[in-house]
Amino acid sequence: MTDSNTSSFDLREHARKRPGMYIGGIDARALHQLFFEALDHAIDEAVIGRCDQIWITLLPENQVIIQDNSLGLPIIHVDRENMSIMEAVLERSGIFRDPHGEYEATGSSFGVGLRAVNALSSEMRVENRYNGQLWTKIYHEGLPDGPLQQMASIPESEHGLKLTFAPDFSILEPNPFDFERIVGRCRELAYLIAGLKITIRDERAAPIREETTYAAEGLKTWVTNLNEGHSVLYEPIHIAEDVVLEYRVGSPYTIKIEFACQFTECKESHILSYVNTVFTVGGFHVKGLMAAIVNKFNAKLMYHHLTSEPVLFIWDEIASGLSAVIAIQIPDPQYMSQSQMELMNPEVYGPVATVITKALDMASYEGLEQVFTYLLKCRTSHSPNSAV
Repeated sequence: MTDSNTSSFDLREHARKRPGMYIGGIDARALHQLFFEALDHAIDEAVIGRCDQIWITLLPENQVIIQDNSLGLPIIHVDRENMSIMEAVLERSGIFRDPHGEYEATGSSFGVGLRAVNALSSEMRVENRYNGQLWTKIYHEGLPDGPLQQMASIPESEHGLKLTFAPDFSILEPNPFDFERIVGRCRELAYLIAGLKITIRDERAAPIREETTYAAEGLKTWVTNLNEGHSVLYEPIHIAEDVVLEYRVGSPYTIKIEFACQFTECKESHILSYVNTVFTVGGFHVKGLMAAIVNKFNAKLMYHHLTSEPVLFIWDEIASGLSAVIAIQIPDPQYMSQSQMELMNPEVYGPVATVITKALDMASYEGLEQVFTYLLKCRTSHSPNSAV
């Protein structure tokens, strides 16, 4: 194996000594985090519209193949580095900054995850179809076996990245990949990125198992499926908009906001929130969601009681029977901590509340009246008189 440019492998050495800082440990959960870090690159490509198909294959001896139909990784040399962008994404210790800003609001930091996966794999084979050429490079324990190889000219219609890797079980505990766990996350990603098709194939099983996840209408499909079997009060409400913010230091930036909800007559509640395809436990985007919905129904309540002072709705009343998903994309999200994924960017509160209010305003009068009438019916005489 080639061990030149050892200064480029600071991250590799650090990841192998302290894997918990990159994937959260060495147990089964960490093993799957390693897999999801590898998958995140293809997801980043899907988020920015350069990929709509991903193929995942689980092979015997815990090898994994992740292949996408993106444009591939650029074979363009990085300034002051004797390597291509492809190699920098897989090897370089510093954070690679995308010169075009296309990866600012994606789930991973363009390539940081792939470098950690490479470092924590006993072997990784990279096949990169880019701009009419097939390029390959092989690594063992994050170190290249040799230089980048240009293998063949191919039709420009053939493009994408294919990663084949095996976790290094001299570092990680020897746990198997869980097919159902991987399918669950891929189903979630298909809901979050409308039109993305992910096929998961498990060749370890007899017979071979295969499942494809796809949701043409994204979050709208999700809330519909969440409420399957329940008596719904109204058709799903759905909106997706970009909001440009001017007041952060530097140039303006865009927040992408997508929201879907549906009310039912059951008492079960599903309130899900995501930032850059990452699940969050709450934060300012969720607070904006709650405020918009509560304020909408309290406005109807005030109109309904023109001659009296009503007892205002609180969130818990409205949330009972509500399925709602909020997903935003924002550059540089700030979280409470790595373990407590609560979004701490206050600037998202206003745009989220505005977009959701707009979605509720666009819903039919008859539909919201049906929900409002049901909420009044469910009220009890001791409802507290406070609002969000």
